[in-house]
Amino acid sequence: MLGRSKCCIIRRKFGCLQIKNLKKKLLFFGGLVFIYLILINFYFPNYFSNYLDHITIDKITPQPEKNINNIEYIGNDVERNNIKYNKISNYSILFHQEKEINKANIISSKKINIIRGDIKFNNLNLNKCLPIDALNITGKIGQGILLLEDLTLEEVELEHNDINIGGSWKPNDCFSLHKVAIIIPYRDRKSHLIRLIDFLIPLLKKQKIDFRFIVTEQIGDGFFNKGRIMNAAFTYAETFDIECVIFHDVDMFPQDYGTPYDCPKTPRHLGAYVNSLGYQLWYPEIVGGVLSININDFRKVNGYSNMYWTWGGEDDDMGKRLMSNNYTIERPNPDIAKYSMLKHVKRKSVAPKIIRELLKNAGKRWPIDGLNETNKWKIENIIVRPLYHHIYVNVFEPPNEWMNSMMIFRQLHTKIYKNLKNIYFLLRHPNSYFHQFRHSIDHLPRLVKYHNIKPKNRLISSIQTLLRSTLVRQGVRSTRLLPCHWKLLTIDRSTGGWAFNKYVKRILESNTFTIDHVQNLFGTNPRYNKFLNEEVYGNRLSYYEIGDYINKGACGAVFSLKKRDGKTDTKYPLALKMMFNYNEIEISDNSMEDMRNELIPLVRMTKELKNYKYFKNLRKLSERHPNIIDLKTAFFDNITDELCKLGENIFPEALPYMTRYGIRIPRETLFIVMKKYNQDLKQYNKTCIGRPVRTNIIIFGQLMEALSFLHKNVIAHRDIKNDNILLEYDNENDVPHLVLSDFGLSHSTGSWKLKYRYGMTKCGNIALQPPEISLADPGEHYEILNYEKSDVWSAGAVGYEIFEMYQPFYKYLNSKTYFMEDLPSLGENIPLPIKKVMNGVLERKVERRMFPEVAGNIILLTLFQDSKLFKTYWKEYEKSLRKKFNYSNNKPFYGDVVTKMIENVCNMITAQTVTLQALNKENISNVELQFRATCLSRLNIHDMRTALNHFLN
Repeated sequence: MLGRSKCCIIRRKFGCLQIKNLKKKLLFFGGLVFIYLILINFYFPNYFSNYLDHITIDKITPQPEKNINNIEYIGNDVERNNIKYNKISNYSILFHQEKEINKANIISSKKINIIRGDIKFNNLNLNKCLPIDALNITGKIGQGILLLEDLTLEEVELEHNDINIGGSWKPNDCFSLHKVAIIIPYRDRKSHLIRLIDFLIPLLKKQKIDFRFIVTEQIGDGFFNKGRIMNAAFTYAETFDIECVIFHDVDMFPQDYGTPYDCPKTPRHLGAYVNSLGYQLWYPEIVGGVLSININDFRKVNGYSNMYWTWGGEDDDMGKRLMSNNYTIERPNPDIAKYSMLKHVKRKSVAPKIIRELLKNAGKRWPIDGLNETNKWKIENIIVRPLYHHIYVNVFEPPNEWMNSMMIFRQLHTKIYKNLKNIYFLLRHPNSYFHQFRHSIDHLPRLVKYHNIKPKNRLISSIQTLLRSTLVRQGVRSTRLLPCHWKLLTIDRSTGGWAFNKYVKRILESNTFTIDHVQNLFGTNPRYNKFLNEEVYGNRLSYYEIGDYINKGACGAVFSLKKRDGKTDTKYPLALKMMFNYNEIEISDNSMEDMRNELIPLVRMTKELKNYKYFKNLRKLSERHPNIIDLKTAFFDNITDELCKLGENIFPEALPYMTRYGIRIPRETLFIVMKKYNQDLKQYNKTCIGRPVRTNIIIFGQLMEALSFLHKNVIAHRDIKNDNILLEYDNENDVPHLVLSDFGLSHSTGSWKLKYRYGMTKCGNIALQPPEISLADPGEHYEILNYEKSDVWSAGAVGYEIFEMYQPFYKYLNSKTYFMEDLPSLGENIPLPIKKVMNGVLERKVERRMFPEVAGNIILLTLFQDSKLFKTYWKEYEKSLRKKFNYSNNKPFYGDVVTKMIENVCNMITAQTVTLQALNKENISNVELQFRATCLSRLNIHDMRTALNHFLN
């Protein structure tokens, strides 16, 4: 009874809700469902089924700060990748890439939480990724990509097609321990940026890191403020809920896959050991290049300073901030964490005084200067590109003190540039314009003195570099400058305009038109240089007929060759070198490294080779030379059946594989067409015994001329030996024509110096390595090898095989331990000047060793003296010449008289050579005429003066 009465009370109170009609009931409950769906869609715009269908959706992030005006999305084939852009009230999904997955599997194995429109899986059944130490990631990263200056963004995007738009990636087989944003400050180096991203992606994937790239660029071309754009990029990176950031210069490339890019416990300076800095840590607070830091630590030190304009200072300021806050700057193992820095135009700081003053107070200024000054920058635009987020930052105008410093800097450089330009023009036209530009010579030192520029300053260094290059063009090398030249090139406050004027005037007066006339006569006349006449050669094997097998080396095999011209000639005047390629599909990187240097003597390269990535930056010879091997052409082609038959028993491993059906798989390699030569020096010594002394002198002189040409082009051969010296002659009584071949081990970087580290090979024949190379020991770091005079020493050792038919350094002498007294004496029939040349080029001390140009001139003077023509006149002239030289030994510019006498000597040698060639007197050989013409075509006052000093004394 009591229960029934309660039910009645309830019915009376809620009777209005009772619906007796079935249709009205359905409409009522349908309305409730409709209202429910509207509310759900308002708070969660994506359908619930969509959340079940996709396993990975990027974090829904808050809208960026108010100073971000515009966001653009750039991607390739958006519909194909099934990319959706969704908007939520007060929040924005930048992007996410959806992937199809079995819906039933997700429902059965994963629990879904929906928080503010974000999707998080509480149990993904994924283990945590192993730390980098446990992954045991090792291996050097190939540095070949650093040469690909034309790498495009589309090529990189196609190569890494699993990267999400915006450059984000995370492992799908484990849960990453580190969420990193890599911030790259960027300005005018697009090729560097593309190569860096392509370089870092494989490394970051191997280390199982959840990463994304953020490129920050300053708007406009005004003063650069690296600190402000990196602070702006950090505030943008924080919207991705990251754990740490890595500030990465665009020209820094890691050399090892083990370089740690995870989040550190303390600030980590990754870019501490760089090749351009000698892999050394120059001072404790340095943190430039690559810096990895936790976001909390970065905020604690208040980010980067906003006060450094132009280039330099902000990285050292950050180091001082970290040390002021008692942070320990971690630096990884230098054996692993090494970097290569790409070459680029060095930016100069225009206000070093302001930067020094700011760095003094960096440890105290950090609380008020940095990340907290959000009014110092403004993010104007954001573009989400396929491989990175690109933000454009407005850093506003620099203070007036920086603008004033820049104006002073530009005015100073403008004045000095005008004066240097006048001096350069003057040095090129010495006799005509000296008085016209004399004020420039007087004004330059005063200008430098007035602005108190120190000799070690970059500005004075650039002045000296220009003057050195000018002197080199005029025949005075910076490595052989007289004391007066060094005064010219070390301008300081104690050197006035008078001294500068004096020494420049002397240099100008030492350059005469006589030398230029002799050079032009022999350097551009085909009568004396038959190699100037050129022929056209085909760029496919089908254009040639291959003859017999000749020889095989470590990198290739040589065959005789001739053109297919329909003639029945049995002579094969050419040779074909087939480079070995042991890779079936394409030529390997190691093989290309061996092949590329072989093309250094190739003056005219085909368009196919020019566009090939390995040959684009090849530094080769600019012109042909009679004593350098004559390469006709080079091309890529498939190895033919004819070559397979010739080489199947000699080098089968380098030939294409044969299938079981008797068909060879095509294999491409590099072919080099060159002139064919009779023998090498080793074979020549066996067949031509007891040859005249004059023949040996001409052979040795040709070797010196080959090295002189390489020395002019700053190329070190590094493998001078009898096997690489080829000779050509018609019969055994002729003087052979010599060429230098096999440039596979050459050093051709534009510098004589090379960093030698432990494990590197020194190249070449160990017995014929000069003392400074054979004794080099890198120790724990490295040693600088200087190859400027290494080839001439090896050529001097080969000289014993030319003059005495044996090699003392193969028998009882050691280049590491020999003394000058241990060198065997040459025969009595060898002229005294030639003995001086041999001792000069084999000098143990590098600074005393003779240059190949000087050695060639002494040999030329020896041949001139032994000739009957002008012999009587030369004996009388030699006495007065020796007297003048002895008097002027301590007075380098006693010069006008001595210079005229040197001119007369050059004129006599020229007249003798032309007369002997025209009248064919004394049965002079064509090879000797060619040697004389080659020497005279590179003639200059300084080399001839040094040669005469050795020759007369």
